[in-house]
Amino acid sequence: MKKISCVVMVDYYHKYMKTSLNITSKYNHIYLLGTSKFKSFENKNITFVDIANYNNLEFTKKIKDTFVNYGAKDDKSEIFWLTRIPKLKQFMTDFNLESIFMIDMDNILLFDVNDYPYTQQNSLCISKNWSPYYQAASVHSALLNQDFCNEYEKLYSDIFINKSKFYLIEPKIEYHKTNPGGIADMTLYYHLFNEDILSFDNLYEPSIIDGEKSVFINNYSTSEGYEFQNQYELDKKYLKIYNRNKKSYIYDKKNEEYLKILNIHYQGKAKKNLNFLLKYKLGL
Repeated sequence: MKKISCVVMVDYYHKYMKTSLNITSKYNHIYLLGTSKFKSFENKNITFVDIANYNNLEFTKKIKDTFVNYGAKDDKSEIFWLTRIPKLKQFMTDFNLESIFMIDMDNILLFDVNDYPYTQQNSLCISKNWSPYYQAASVHSALLNQDFCNEYEKLYSDIFINKSKFYLIEPKIEYHKTNPGGIADMTLYYHLFNEDILSFDNLYEPSIIDGEKSVFINNYSTSEGYEFQNQYELDKKYLKIYNRNKKSYIYDKKNEEYLKILNIHYQGKAKKNLNFLLKYKLGL
């Protein structure tokens, strides 16, 4: 396999962008897909790509034309998330890329993704169903190839356009009429996994990297782990991170062991911690 690059897709300026990109690009090459104002972030390890080239693809138009908001956020945000994979598919074709590693802008990587011991051609962050209709898998850290993109478009069509598989999300739609949450791109990723459409590594599961048990985390603001919803030690409202020799660790309370972390996802209000002081706090 060719060396894998990361892809970050951004819709508007985030004040934490510079910190996030600087940390992740220390270990990885990044393709930054954004508007022309982000070209200034380009350097030897960050390649800027104008996202305007991918905003009017045939399938992104289908999504916009048939969109019904079953989600928890505004239309613009939901459409941006739902159209990321068709844009990624064309980008990978244009740049002759077999696979990429997708990350969100608020998710930093603390290692080279080429060092991960993948067993499948695609990898997602797949949570357990903590509630009846949780049904979520994420690409905030994900190894993806063209097959994934093709199957995503097929599943989207079957659920939302010809509705031959609308039954997959109908109970969840009803559930969220009286409960928080909704249907999002994460719901589709979950069904790609749950319906056995593709095989995936679950990045939340521990792996051995450089002789150390290592994990991806879901959210800096929760104690969620690969086995239990309350698995990792918190320091007040955030994960307690231990820094040793420029590596970061968390404590698994259930299995009574320290785990090296491969990422930190500063979701929601935790983004305030993704600032210029972070590299010093992590000892980088």
